[in-house]
Amino acid sequence: MSCKRSRALPLIGLLVDGYQYFGWNDGDGALSGVGSGYNSSLTNVAAQLSGYNAKFALSYQMVSGDSYVVAWDGGTNDETGFSTWNSVQRLDFERGGEQSWQARFDYNLVKFVEGLSFMTRYTNGSNISNAGAADGSEWERDIELKYSPPMIENLSFRWRNAYVKSSQTYQSDENRFIVNYTLAY
Repeated sequence: MSCKRSRALPLIGLLVDGYQYFGWNDGDGALSGVGSGYNSSLTNVAAQLSGYNAKFALSYQMVSGDSYVVAWDGGTNDETGFSTWNSVQRLDFERGGEQSWQARFDYNLVKFVEGLSFMTRYTNGSNISNAGAADGSEWERDIELKYSPPMIENLSFRWRNAYVKSSQTYQSDENRFIVNYTLAY
């Protein structure tokens, strides 16, 4: 008699995602922050492989034409819900002509501490159009630790750090501490 030992295989998943945004203005009623000749498109594609309590993602984003303006008031009141994989903690990588890529790694640390997870990502943008100057570039590195106490449902604590280097805006090292609690009715 033969005895076979079965072992459950871990769940492996593949996610493929994409975004396409277009923005233009025909000149009628254009706000000064946008301009009457505004024309832009933004394309973002991403793939994420998951399994063994981990996720690995790669993303590519390209802006054609002008910088992609999220709000019609020139970005002053950014309430449109604009979101792509390359829209990270501080930068959106949506400047005119910009091409950016991202590598991201997530890991659930449940084997060490129940409710603890880790994420890091690096996003790099180049080929930014600058009027009469050399092409600009920028990059951002993000780290996040998240803890969801198993004894308190719907509660989580996050520490996020973003480090930015850019020829287009100020350099920064930004830390955020976020507490989330979801109320269910």
